Formats: sequence, structure tokens, C-alpha cells
Amino acid sequence: MRELRDFGVDFYPQSRGLLEYCVRQCTLDCTKVKFQKECTVQGLYTKAAILKASRYNRDGESCFLAADLVADAGGRGSREPRWLRELGFQSPARKLLEALI
Repeated sequence: MRELRDFGVDFYPQSRGLLEYCVRQCTLDCTKVKFQKECTVQGLYTKAAILKASRYNRDGESCFLAADLVADAGGRGSREPRWLRELGFQSPARKLLEALI
């Protein structure tokens, strides 16, 4: 049997599905956040090296959504690093988190 240790950090385990649901519900309450359904993000739009909008496709039509902040929740399949490189920026550094167990 393993000895219990205090790492000085509190953990609140939950499934990924529950976490995503809770984050989405909290985000829906934010009046300044806009959701676009049934669309595919195609890239980012900048002006003078400042992010201005995300570019997305809906029903074959290219659209722009002005933004002060764009959150990428694409996970491992995210195209954000490629979009940043295409705009002349460096991709963010990746960090590998190792299990404490």
C-alpha cells in the first residue's frame, strides 16, 4: 500500500466531459462572449500585428468575428500554431505535465 503524501496542492478530480460542461455553462453567462454554432474556424485576422478577429466558414461563406481575445480549445488537433506561424508569430512553447503519482 502506498503512503499518503501531502503535495501542498488541492485536487478536485472530475471527468473531462463534466469540466467542459461546467466551463461552457459559466461562459454562456458572460454577455461579452459570443458563440458561433455549426461553423469551422479557418484562421485568425490581424492588423499591425494585433489580433482583430477570427475567420470562420459557415455554409460555404467566409465570415469574420471581431475579437479582443480568441480562446483555442482545439486540443491536440489545434491548428492555432500553424495560424500563428502563417501570421509571422512564433508558436507558443509546449509544456509536458508529468503525473505526480
